[in-house]
Amino acid sequence: MDSINELYEIRERVLAAKQGRILISMGTCGVAAGARSTLRASQEELANRHLDGWEIQQTGCLGLCDREPILIVEKPDEPRVVYHGVDGERARQIVANHIVNNYIVGDWVLPEDSSSFSNQLS
Repeated sequence: MDSINELYEIRERVLAAKQGRILISMGTCGVAAGARSTLRASQEELANRHLDGWEIQQTGCLGLCDREPILIVEKPDEPRVVYHGVDGERARQIVANHIVNNYIVGDWVLPEDSSSFSNQLS
């Protein structure tokens, strides 16, 4: 790399390749509810499907302990979708249905009034 402009170009290419992000609540309550399995299954499913443009990020407690494990899907220019009770198998199905096929699994989505915390995530 010879200049700062090259660094900016690399950054832009990386950001352009990003297709979305999955957030998984990994606070104590989430981990106790099985969030490690959720995280591992999400990582494996993205890798198996070669979805390299997706980022997985861990968050702390979101204050909805009774709804853990929580998984949030963020796609560019679309509202966040907050899933609850996401074990490893559900995580795989969310990747297949929501991320690959653009089908939101409505039965697992938190109602909007209980997910107001998601506006605070960045």
